[in-house]
Amino acid sequence: MERSGPLRLGCLVALVALVAAGCGSSAHKAGDAPKTIEQAFVRLLAERHPGFRGPSKCPSKQPGRLTGGPPCVAEIHKGKEYVQIWAEPASRNGEVTFKNVSTGSWTRHWSTYSRPPQRISPGLISVNAAGAYDWRFLLLGADGMCRQAHSGSCTIGGFDGQWGNWPPFSTFRCNVAGKLITCRNTLGDAVRWRPDTRATA
Repeated sequence: MERSGPLRLGCLVALVALVAAGCGSSAHKAGDAPKTIEQAFVRLLAERHPGFRGPSKCPSKQPGRLTGGPPCVAEIHKGKEYVQIWAEPASRNGEVTFKNVSTGSWTRHWSTYSRPPQRISPGLISVNAAGAYDWRFLLLGADGMCRQAHSGSCTIGGFDGQWGNWPPFSTFRCNVAGKLITCRNTLGDAVRWRPDTRATA
């Protein structure tokens, strides 16, 4: 799974069909400017990733000149090729623009089982996505809220930090019954955890 650049996050969920408009400049005529953040973000996605489809999410309020608010986020795909995009909306001359655009990309497949990040838990894990998912944070939640609470399933956040609670991207449903623990969001991004399996040297 390939990944490029650091990722970060952000309220309207839209299914974006990224068609037409080949990759190029995001400049447009003043009369053709998108009226909302979501419209501007969908246009940005279409320009940079034509032919990709998937959900996007943006803050509902128009951006000010200062940055630091909730960013827009999208996870789009074309076949097994996935891209997760984060972009901070801002305003310039009355039009919506974006700063700090960052992306992560991967091909959908299960990774080889390996030790969890920072070895925070026993066993081995396998994932089928990259993006901004904090598997360490997710496994800590699955262990504390599911396993230690003797619950068969629970809902855990897959992002850490102040913009962490943004379904459908961040919400994972974890099933902990049996020797294989699985956590998955509605987009199909998932982690498999075998807590009782030891790594071989």
